Amino acid sequence: MKHKIYALILAAAVSAGMCGCSGNKKADSSASENRFDAYNFSSVGDNEYNASPDIEAKPVSKICSSIDGPVYSTLKELVDASDYIVIGHATDKGEVKNISLTGEDSLPDKTMQEATVPLTYRTLRVEKVIKGSSISENADVSFMQLGEPEDSMEVKLETGEDYVIFMNIYDDIDGKPVYQVSSFTDSTFRIKEDYSLLAGSKNEYCARYDGLPLSTLVSDIEKEI
Repeated sequence: MKHKIYALILAAAVSAGMCGCSGNKKADSSASENRFDAYNFSSVGDNEYNASPDIEAKPVSKICSSIDGPVYSTLKELVDASDYIVIGHATDKGEVKNISLTGEDSLPDKTMQEATVPLTYRTLRVEKVIKGSSISENADVSFMQLGEPEDSMEVKLETGEDYVIFMNIYDDIDGKPVYQVSSFTDSTFRIKEDYSLLAGSKNEYCARYDGLPLSTLVSDIEKEI
């Protein structure tokens, strides 16, 4: 059951030479306990949205901006487009598989139909579920990211770092679902050690949460579900 991704893969494959790696990656790590069990998600104060986030520091690359994928302009649109919203972290850098586009007749160019693109399959530890009834907390699931671990085809999860992740099912392997982000640019919000947020997107409706507590975003998401 593949979520609509071939148009996204195609654009990324065509644009692959536009940019290189972005930023340094942390060493592999995995939390031994769920630090969100003790977090007070109901502690939502009168926090003002960040009106001047550091947009230039965002890791979104040119290739992400060029991908012909869904474009959202509000949190509600992103929530509605995501069957699952979770808090979690990648426990590994993943395994790369090259996927052939052969047989995709919807692609307009024969050369594009013969292309192959890399997909990285990672293990995602789900710590908290905000939306989605068929996914369990404190469970490991398969998570696919476009490209290789160190490239910039999409904003990669840093191994061991916690994120709020908006996602859908991409496919299934041996009857088990494989998840992917709902948007290559807007689907990840990194959760810092003090539980403040850093959006991976340059879009204003995401970046305005920079520096705000996790509970603010979770509260806003729940209002839109």
